[in-house]
Amino acid sequence: MARSENNRLSVKKAFPLINDICGVSFKEYYKRHGLQYSQKANKGGSGILLETMIGIGQSSDPIDLTDGEIKTFKKGQTIAISMIRTHIHELVEGYSFKDSWIYNKIKQTIFVPRWEDKKDKNKTFFTNYFLWNEKTYAEDFLKIEEDWNYICEEVNKCYWTGKLMHTINGPNKFIQIRTKGGSKDGPIYYNDVKISEKPRAFYFMNPHMGNYFFEQSEDIIEKTISKMG
Repeated sequence: MARSENNRLSVKKAFPLINDICGVSFKEYYKRHGLQYSQKANKGGSGILLETMIGIGQSSDPIDLTDGEIKTFKKGQTIAISMIRTHIHELVEGYSFKDSWIYNKIKQTIFVPRWEDKKDKNKTFFTNYFLWNEKTYAEDFLKIEEDWNYICEEVNKCYWTGKLMHTINGPNKFIQIRTKGGSKDGPIYYNDVKISEKPRAFYFMNPHMGNYFFEQSEDIIEKTISKMG
């Protein structure tokens, strides 16, 4: 389903819809809606599945909701934020963090952790969601701003020295730039200077963003697994 202005939701309106599907296994959701379940739905498509479950569909809008973003992830996983190709000028020119597209993308995010039982992939479900923004996680944003400034400096060096970009980790290990997509998507240029041979994207890194939300989800994980038997 394509997303239109009529089915775009605010963060506030998305909360109860996300809450209703937390703790429901993907397999059970498919069964309820008369759909054919496949464990392949657990791989790569969980974000699309979540959007379908709450009825917002997919679109090319910069953010999923009218005033925020939704991100799903499993424990130990880095979390993709955005491709850099069309915004490479912001990195080379050293935009301030709060003037960047990345800040606009992440400044208000609903994180929805995904639990997967390694022994039984049928027991895959979304657990407690968390609203993450500058008001509730101010220290995170200060650290991410430092990471952003460092990454901009490194990309700028690549431009001026002609050295191709590599994986760049922020010093605080909150965000990084690394490859995403296939070589068919082509290199990245700025002012006709090749900066990267491969497509690249910003990611939230694992040490912080990929783990600590799960620590607050233990109760619902245990209860849901117990209910599944």
